[in-house]
Amino acid sequence: MRKGQVAMEYVMIVGFATLIAIPLFLIFNFYTLETRDEVILSQADSIATKIVDSAESVYYIGEPSKITLKIYMPVGVENITIQDGYVVLRASTKGLSTDIVKSSDVNITGTLNIVPGMKNINIEARGDYVWVEG
Repeated sequence: MRKGQVAMEYVMIVGFATLIAIPLFLIFNFYTLETRDEVILSQADSIATKIVDSAESVYYIGEPSKITLKIYMPVGVENITIQDGYVVLRASTKGLSTDIVKSSDVNITGTLNIVPGMKNINIEARGDYVWVEG
């Protein structure tokens, strides 16, 4: 009889701990995903800003000035368009696409690879426009 009571108390303690742990796990998971999405958007915004600032710098210095940026391309970036003085990064978070647009006072054009990871981006003044490649 005493062994049955101990076993029942043990089952009740484990059940109570499980009922508390499951909601805590779900809350932790929700906030982790939210933070991950904010980091992706922040990194994408930083990349676009660095490209525009560097492009304006090399343009005003003049040809043949060149800058190489070392950046980290986050996982959620779907597309990058650099054309007519605009840098547009499309990032996917929570299944939604968000466009980050930065404009420049100079004509910027070029192509970037969107494969995640560390990248070297070359920004070069070419007369009346700036070429971005990486």
